[in-house]
Amino acid sequence: MKGGLREQNQWPMIRIGAAFIGDFFRLGLDLLYPPMPICPLCGRIIKKPSGLRLCHLCLDKMSFIRKPICDRCGRPTRLASSTPCPECRGRNLFYRRSRSVGLYREYFRQAILTMKYRGRPELAEPLAELMAERLKGDKALRRVDVLVPVPLHGDRWMERGYNQAELLARHIGQRTQLPLVNDALSRIKKTGVQNQLSREERLTNVAGAFSVPLPGKVGGKSVLLIDDILTTGSTASECAKVLLAAGARTVDVLTLAVGVVEDQWLKDIEDMEV
Repeated sequence: MKGGLREQNQWPMIRIGAAFIGDFFRLGLDLLYPPMPICPLCGRIIKKPSGLRLCHLCLDKMSFIRKPICDRCGRPTRLASSTPCPECRGRNLFYRRSRSVGLYREYFRQAILTMKYRGRPELAEPLAELMAERLKGDKALRRVDVLVPVPLHGDRWMERGYNQAELLARHIGQRTQLPLVNDALSRIKKTGVQNQLSREERLTNVAGAFSVPLPGKVGGKSVLLIDDILTTGSTASECAKVLLAAGARTVDVLTLAVGVVEDQWLKDIEDMEV
């Protein structure tokens, strides 16, 4: 009987020892043969890492913005970069300038929609890496003090479970060491979906939609507003308006993508890519 108890007491120790040996063996294999990274967008193995978490095939499909660009909104255009584009000319925009990584079309559009509406918040990290690289490469945008994400209304946050702009801003901050001020802006009015509205309707829709509950967090600071898409700039301008009224020194904008609002821009881009 005692021998049986002794054998029973030995089994847990044997199992623990076997598990330890197995873990140690797997660790050794990982050190000798590190697992290949997987692209979070397409699921392919990344055979030649580029320093980013996305594979070359996905990066090649993205419509990255190239100069010349509008100095105000960052859209690609054949116009001189010091001249506002037709979309910005004559508009009273409250942000100083906006820059984006790519155009909101094809693969960029697919990636953003997947992140926002298909429950893939983990995509914010690799996409934010592209934004961080864009930020590091722009001398004007580098001179900012804090990152502020465009907020979601509480109802929209409950539906989605996360704010993609906040996730992007958080990962950008981690890569650039810029502080994130997540509670600087508050959305106090539910504006609904804007993608079917004209520019004038968007302006009316977002008017009075934001407030700055803690002005001391942005007072005297250069703010970089973070969002996923810039379309007409109405939302970004309204956010900049209240931030400046709260004492922010300047407001610039960084988005993952920018919408192309004139067919001529697309034609110009396609001509440049030939």
